Formats: sequence, C-alpha cells, structure tokens
Amino acid sequence: MLPFFIDGASQIEPGMFWQYFLIYDKATGALMALASVFEAHITGEMVRAKVSQVLVLPPYQRLGLGTLLYSHIYDHYRLNSPKCIEIVVEDSADDF
Repeated sequence: MLPFFIDGASQIEPGMFWQYFLIYDKATGALMALASVFEAHITGEMVRAKVSQVLVLPPYQRLGLGTLLYSHIYDHYRLNSPKCIEIVVEDSADDF
C-alpha cells in the first residue's frame, strides 16, 4: 500500500528491527494512518530510531493525525525507551 501513496516508498520486509505504529478507527476498524520505524543498533543495547515511512490516508488528512503519530513515536522512544539515543527521519519532505 505504501508505494501507491508515497513516491519512492519501497516494500518493507518484516523483521525484528522494524516497529509499526497504527492509528485506526475503533468504531469501524478502518486504518487511518501508519508509520514504520527502523531500530538501527549502534551497540548491542543502544539504538537509533529511524522514522522511515509515514502515511495518513487521504480521507483522514488535515485532522492532526500526523502530529499525533509523530508525538506517539517520540513518546515511545525518548520517554519510554532508555536504549534509544537518537530519533531521525529518513528522507523527509521539504514541509517537514
């Protein structure tokens, strides 16, 4: 689905270093937004979280879901995960 919506997106092979963050509508079960984050290991314990692909589906854009998704990723890694020493964004858009 990502290559259809994101120019230059590539398919992600499932692996233990990928984390996925989803926002969905509880009432309908519809997927509203998603993000993929790669945990690049710097040492055996320390990781760099690389936000790779973020997508808010067209019917749900301009509702603040992108901000909510990034905030959740930030909270997850910087506030709840002491092993994360850095968060980076891969190939961000100019508006980012």
